[in-house]
Amino acid sequence: MNSTIWPLLTWAGVIGVLAVLGLVTPAPWRDLFWLLAKSMSAVLVLALTVAGLLLVVTL
Repeated sequence: MNSTIWPLLTWAGVIGVLAVLGLVTPAPWRDLFWLLAKSMSAVLVLALTVAGLLLVVTL
């Protein structure tokens, strides 16, 4: 497997763990975990968008 995929898989795994924690934890912590998962998802989408644009520009 390509070595560049591992950081993306790790990032997605962390987002998944935070989302599960957001489901199973009590109310005060639930909001924190959901906020972290959503913000990390947004960063991942932004990074993939920038990487895709750079790929298109350089080809």
